[in-house]
Amino acid sequence: MSFPFTVTYSSRLTISVTDANKTHVLGCIHDMLLKKSAKAVTVGSYEVGFKGSTSPWRGSLMGSVDKGIFTLIEKGGITILTYKFYFIQLFIVTPIMGLAFGLFSRSIWIGVGAFLWLGGMNWVIAIVRHHALLQEISEQLNNDLATYEGKQSIKS
Repeated sequence: MSFPFTVTYSSRLTISVTDANKTHVLGCIHDMLLKKSAKAVTVGSYEVGFKGSTSPWRGSLMGSVDKGIFTLIEKGGITILTYKFYFIQLFIVTPIMGLAFGLFSRSIWIGVGAFLWLGGMNWVIAIVRHHALLQEISEQLNNDLATYEGKQSIKS
């Protein structure tokens, strides 16, 4: 699936992720996702994934997406954090709601407007919020990695 059902963002980390600090980085991402009410958070060799939200509120950050995957990509000493998230349920539920509004109001334009408002605005808000989540995690990782690297060099 592709855009608009799947959105991918990337952010460059200022400190390189190595085999020595990779577990620490993935653990930091895992912990931050749990703080944001992510459900079923899993850690792989170079990725952290989640499925939906533990929050009962639809307005929660993780409630708007079906699943997401953070992946670390190393290219020539540069580490890129990629975040890919999916909106499949949003684009199943909102057309049904738009159709219901259209049928009850007996106007196709009310249904189209309801779909565009409910689906479109929720989609835009979720995209903005999840981009901010990637930025927040990137900044936190850059700060944590600098501190982690400093502690490791003191131990040596």
